Amino acid sequence: MIIAAAVANQSGTMEVETISKNGRSLKSHTIRAHHTNTSKKFFTVIVLLGAFSFAAFCQHGNENDFAVLRKNIINVFIMEYKGVEQIVNIPSRIQDKKVIFIGANAFKNKNITSVTIPNSVTSIRSNAFFNNNLTAITIPNSVTAISPTAFLQNPITCITIGANVKIQPYTDYNGIIHTIAFDNGFDDFYVVQGRMAGTYTYSDGRWNTSVQ
Repeated sequence: MIIAAAVANQSGTMEVETISKNGRSLKSHTIRAHHTNTSKKFFTVIVLLGAFSFAAFCQHGNENDFAVLRKNIINVFIMEYKGVEQIVNIPSRIQDKKVIFIGANAFKNKNITSVTIPNSVTSIRSNAFFNNNLTAITIPNSVTAISPTAFLQNPITCITIGANVKIQPYTDYNGIIHTIAFDNGFDDFYVVQGRMAGTYTYSDGRWNTSVQ
């Protein structure tokens, strides 16, 4: 819940409005106070707290944009992104439970241009971000496994990733094993580099790395 406050200097009153997470105004009321330095400081603190809460809310996204599946009493999977924003900030907690998995197809074909994955996520499943417009991605250090095709069909040229992330292979109908979570051969390059943490960039048809 977010509190927004404003001071009416001439009347010495403060309008306080309570706003729900979806931005809907729930109620408002007026507080009367004397014009003192203390009251002004008090009003300022409330305004700043309200602004901070609003900024935090925007940063972490709206819980209603995500369909989740409860894994247990403390963790959830994100099963589907229902929002329309192209810049997505995935919250670390939904329904007061930790987000640990990005489910298969959760963000597939959503026209996303940027996504922030929280440091609570440990696994990203198949096709999770398939066919979007991501050009850069940061895989948080909490992630230990990425499933096949998770980031395929994105024009990604910059990947920041932790050490020893397991990019899970799959076997095709001919019995050939593939690791293709990303386009342009990143999976193989990451393995050849010893699965070192770093920022990997793609240009002129090849991957390069800056080791952390």
